[in-house]
Amino acid sequence: MRFAASYGMQTQASTAPAAGDKRADATAKAIIAAVLEGKATEQQADQLYAMGPEAVALLVLATTHRIAELQSRLKGGGPVDPATPSGQRPIYTKPAARKRKGKPGAKPGHKGTRRSKPDRVDRHEEHRLDVCPDCGGPLQRCKRKRARTLEDILEDIKTEVVEHTLHRD
Repeated sequence: MRFAASYGMQTQASTAPAAGDKRADATAKAIIAAVLEGKATEQQADQLYAMGPEAVALLVLATTHRIAELQSRLKGGGPVDPATPSGQRPIYTKPAARKRKGKPGAKPGHKGTRRSKPDRVDRHEEHRLDVCPDCGGPLQRCKRKRARTLEDILEDIKTEVVEHTLHRD
């Protein structure tokens, strides 16, 4: 193909263009550039067709190359250097998180474990609302409550245990 060398495409037999071929090469380059930009006219298509099957084949090859290039950009732009920190990689180039095989936690029927309550409690605090935080109206008192125990490690390596009781009014 005589036009392929001007587009950097490999051919089986590439010959040096003659003086008359330079004008045809320039015309073919202009038409192919217009096609790749999406601005080709019907007249340019007819001119390229009149140049023969080599010119049409070159157009098909150039278009195929351009389509492959654009598709690789859409898929992530090629390989990412493994040294790139994950925070700097686009999200679509990161591998999907692996699916968990089973349910987390202990198996059904397994005895539960938790931290034991401390032997001593230094302070008891009760927290009870006087009015509804949304409307400001009175609350109906009930006996339900929830207790939380917090162990604070102070600067002098002593612990202070506070039990907070929240009333469910």
